[in-house]
Amino acid sequence: MKRSISSLLSRLLSSQLSWGSLLLGLWVISQFYEKPIFHVFRLLDLAVRFDDSGYLIAATTVLVVVNAARALLLYEGWFLIGNGISETSGRPMVDRVIPLAGIPLCYQAVALFDFPSIPHFGMPAILGLASVLIVQYLTRSVTRWLNRAIALVLLLVSFQWLDVIPALTRYGFGWGELSMAIKNIAELPDKGLVLDIVGIIFFLCLFLGSLLTIELLVSYERQLEQFRRFRKQERELSTLREQQLESRAVREIQHLVHDLKRPLTTIIGLADVMIENGDNWTCQHASVILRSSSSMDQMISEILNAGSGRIISLCDLVNYALSQISPMEWSKNIEVDISHDCGNTD
Repeated sequence: MKRSISSLLSRLLSSQLSWGSLLLGLWVISQFYEKPIFHVFRLLDLAVRFDDSGYLIAATTVLVVVNAARALLLYEGWFLIGNGISETSGRPMVDRVIPLAGIPLCYQAVALFDFPSIPHFGMPAILGLASVLIVQYLTRSVTRWLNRAIALVLLLVSFQWLDVIPALTRYGFGWGELSMAIKNIAELPDKGLVLDIVGIIFFLCLFLGSLLTIELLVSYERQLEQFRRFRKQERELSTLREQQLESRAVREIQHLVHDLKRPLTTIIGLADVMIENGDNWTCQHASVILRSSSSMDQMISEILNAGSGRIISLCDLVNYALSQISPMEWSKNIEVDISHDCGNTD
């Protein structure tokens, strides 16, 4: 009972549905955790007070990390749930439809229930949705869901940097309150260009890194599949070689036994002649030769034709086994206890 419960728990913990539900639960909790945002305000205050671009970039980095962490929980959660339902139901399109419906629904729910933190559903969110489809398409040959999730992480983090680039605000990037506050503060001391350059550099590095990671994962999966194919072919060839060797050995034995049948036929014929024409002493020895030759002829027939086997009694089997071990020194220590009517038992 304990083993069955532990195996059930291990399957649940290893399933994509369980991990996806856990990530969505953490995403809901993260909406009420605002302590990292206080660090953003503190760094922005220092950037204004000392007119220092370093504090501004630090505040931007903290904001990107917080937004990326929350986005990862949301997107990865729906990503895993979609994959889990797709594998369970056997419908490939489900893993694409569920994230496209679930992620915007979560954004609407946050605004509807007036959560402390209200994420902005802007261009990075739309690109995040597109990245889910891209990762699902490019990594369709990748069997391990954890590898596919890693590829999605880098894409989502790279898109979060687009929110803090002032030059992209007109295109729908970074319309959230904190993102706009950072860009407005960057414009006051004319440091918007610095923020543009830093954001573009981080975006390009992470985006190119994500594409490279996807390429490596797909290449690794192809090599692994090729290795599995080679292993399967090797096993099939090994099985075929064993079958060929076995059939060859059987054929050689059959040929050898068939060659033995000719001289054995001569021995049986001569034994019959000796019994018919010989004296008493000769007939006795010829009878022994005839019985032994007939037994050998029966064994040869059984080897050549499996259907020619005969049924023997249990006593005959035991007596034959005892006759084979009688020359051994330890044969005297063997005791046999068989009922008297075993001769009639097949």
